[in-house]
Amino acid sequence: MGAEGCPYRGFLYVGLMLTSSGPKVIEFNVRLGDPEAQVILPLIAEPVTPLLAATAAGALRRTSCDLAPEKCVGVVMASRGYPASSESGQVISGIAAAEGTGVQVYHAGTAMKDGRLVTSGGRVLTVVGQGREFSEAMARTYAGVLKISFEGMQFRRDIGSKALRT
Repeated sequence: MGAEGCPYRGFLYVGLMLTSSGPKVIEFNVRLGDPEAQVILPLIAEPVTPLLAATAAGALRRTSCDLAPEKCVGVVMASRGYPASSESGQVISGIAAAEGTGVQVYHAGTAMKDGRLVTSGGRVLTVVGQGREFSEAMARTYAGVLKISFEGMQFRRDIGSKALRT
């Protein structure tokens, strides 16, 4: 982009799909993707703000940052019908219990209605667990997921499984 007179500084997110003939690019975004950011940012073991400020000013002089040695696994909890459609207004319970297992719970499609937390979109929550190995991070994540409930809740049960085979 610089050679074309449009230098770019910032995040470049590449959305990929793994296929039988190899990875295929689906999209490019100039932002961190979520839930991808939710499993990357907890592993940055140094203050992020100076890195972002140096990037914006064109003064970043390195190509890596300090990362924690742990692994993270994130599982998206979606409403019934997602991705084609979604239900809203379903009462969500168990988030405090999930957080009590040591995971982080990120809200996406949630809202408060009459003093109760309810679904308000397709991707409702992301539960992220950390561990020394992927197996530990997965176990923590799914233990947290199983503490949460709402009508029509769906989530993938294979997230992280490919990491166990490598």
